[in-house]
Amino acid sequence: MNIASLGQNATAARLPNLLSILLCLSIGLVTPSVLCQSRWHQKEFILGTFHDPPINIQKKNFAKDSASFALAKNAYFNLLTGTQGDGRIDHSLDGMRYSLQLAAAVGLKYLVTDRRIYEGFEKPYDTAVARQVAKDYRSLPSALRAAQYGYFLCDEPQFRLDHLNNVSGWNSLISQLDPEKLVLVNLAPSYSVDADWGGFSSGNSNGILDANERADYELYLRTYITRLKPKVVSFDHFPFFKDGAFRHDYFYNLNIVRNNTNKAAFWACPMTVGHSSYVDPTEAHIRFMYFCPIAYGAKGLCVFSFFPPPEEGYRSALFDQQGNKTQRYEIVRQLNLYVSQVVGPVVMRVPNVGVFHASIFPPNQTGFDGSDYLSSSLIKSVSDSRILIGLFQNSQELYLFVVNKDVAKVENVSIKLRRLVRQIFLAPRVMDFSFTSSRRYEQIETYVQPKQNSSTFVIPELEGGEGRMVKVAR
Repeated sequence: MNIASLGQNATAARLPNLLSILLCLSIGLVTPSVLCQSRWHQKEFILGTFHDPPINIQKKNFAKDSASFALAKNAYFNLLTGTQGDGRIDHSLDGMRYSLQLAAAVGLKYLVTDRRIYEGFEKPYDTAVARQVAKDYRSLPSALRAAQYGYFLCDEPQFRLDHLNNVSGWNSLISQLDPEKLVLVNLAPSYSVDADWGGFSSGNSNGILDANERADYELYLRTYITRLKPKVVSFDHFPFFKDGAFRHDYFYNLNIVRNNTNKAAFWACPMTVGHSSYVDPTEAHIRFMYFCPIAYGAKGLCVFSFFPPPEEGYRSALFDQQGNKTQRYEIVRQLNLYVSQVVGPVVMRVPNVGVFHASIFPPNQTGFDGSDYLSSSLIKSVSDSRILIGLFQNSQELYLFVVNKDVAKVENVSIKLRRLVRQIFLAPRVMDFSFTSSRRYEQIETYVQPKQNSSTFVIPELEGGEGRMVKVAR
């Protein structure tokens, strides 16, 4: 998940230029075509983990290991991704069966990371191997098959021809052979190009993406999406640093993914583990990384990470390196419950049709120039410059997801709409939300100005990073 050594892994095996990529796309290399249409469909908002609850693979104890998995279930996660490295997880078929048994026992979904195909960018695709993998999992007992959400193929394939060929080949084969299940590939963040990581070559390491760097990243994104035709576009982006700095391309990355999914859902990855020069995330940081992607229409969030990776430089996540719960466990538990009960059902039911920023706060964000971020056919004005609003609308419903982009509290946020509305309703807040809390939206006062054909309402306060759903009765 973390590009810890940006710039150190680029090799001579880079994708050479645009013409080469377009040629590869046009001839399709020898990637098998998908002959049957996928039956997989995302039915619920996904709340997943990277570096799942640990199990003892040397001495399996079903009671203890299922209790470990239950830690994720009790925090209202619904998906484990099986992404730990060798030594913390058994990537054999038997190991995957055992993990599926644990997941089934506690009511979780699970992405298998079978070593025959996992980290598929390193392995030339093989039809015989793919057939055997699909056969092995399609023949699982029904309970284990139900727990299997799909296959995690790889994390952050590079901007290289061999990675593209291998990943697209495995993806196409497994999708064809087991169309009921998701095949997930997690793509690299936009700041990869700035440091010339993984085959990029136009970076200048100044922390700001110029036009050439943006073009390279967009080519990377379009190339993988065109070749994979993924059911979900997943990516990670960690914006906060210990010194208080904030990445300049965070909202650019959200926007460019949102606009290039080719109608697939997209998932984002909030950072919950302190590591390297990144911040040890506070509640406000984590709220921000949950709610901003949702404003852009994300239908899944997979936190990085549940347990901290064992490598040097990783500090605490929801648990520390000694296996003790940290404060972040309860923070994320409450966020997961809130999203699953209040925000997620709206996002899954009502399409995201637009994004509005009251200003380019945080400063110096890439990609706002020439965009429609700062104008809207619905929103006339917002009183606080730190506000982001995601618009969700279908023929019957209209929602605004209002997010505070600051880690400090904002108060008395006045939002003026370019229309007359009958009523405005506010969803309950994430603050103090629990399983027994009301899910009911409360009506608030609306100030209608017929001569201006406008309506205004006020949100009393939003804590740092907080998002709140607003229902507009038309």
